[in-house]
Amino acid sequence: MRSFIKFFILFFIVLDFTSCMNDDNKDPYYYFYDEPAIVELLGDSVIVRTAYGKFCVPSLKNEAVKTNDILWSSFIVEKNDENKVQMPGNQSYYKATGFRYDKVDSAKVKIPANENEFQSYLADDYKEKINRAVLYKTYVDSLLFFGFEHSSSSANFDYELFLNPQIESSNGHPTLYIRARLAQQPKVYHDKTIFAFDMIDFLDYYKKTFPGKNIVQFNLKYYIETKDGKDVYREFLSNPLSWQLK
Repeated sequence: MRSFIKFFILFFIVLDFTSCMNDDNKDPYYYFYDEPAIVELLGDSVIVRTAYGKFCVPSLKNEAVKTNDILWSSFIVEKNDENKVQMPGNQSYYKATGFRYDKVDSAKVKIPANENEFQSYLADDYKEKINRAVLYKTYVDSLLFFGFEHSSSSANFDYELFLNPQIESSNGHPTLYIRARLAQQPKVYHDKTIFAFDMIDFLDYYKKTFPGKNIVQFNLKYYIETKDGKDVYREFLSNPLSWQLK
């Protein structure tokens, strides 16, 4: 069973290997572990989009994937001209080999119109305890990726992320809440669940609410239990989180 310690270690391994994709490193092999990837193009040459560029994945041609599927992947890229695949429009991409993946579920962030709607989210059926939540610091497009750990290793979960329209923190940044509920689908990960939130609506909200800022800053909390009739949330130790707008 993989632990969250390994999750952190792998993140830094990925950062170390992939941060030099554009330099003159003499070692042509780059190893990606626990890397989010979006299926962009299907056909004879399947293209996936990652935080470090686009890659061609021939082994996905006969797989049950479709455009815009979100994958949690591991693969190897050999950086040399012989490993490039030419595409229409004078585009070429390095080929990824040893591609292993699991599909990742996702949900859009919810932006309540007012305090009453926010309170309705706090009272909904997303009442499963989250033991631990980890934010994967690399994102793709407007997708943020999380690893969630629960007491049960035989269940699967749905997640929601929603904004408190009122500034509740002394640091002056908006706060978003993460909650979970049991789902019916078969479980993919046995030690943690990888899930993606599409933050595009929050980014639009942030630009309108805080005009002129090109770095988004916000707080995250996740539900851990109900105690003495009150819901208890745990803050991310890295609050407030910062996100560079492109």
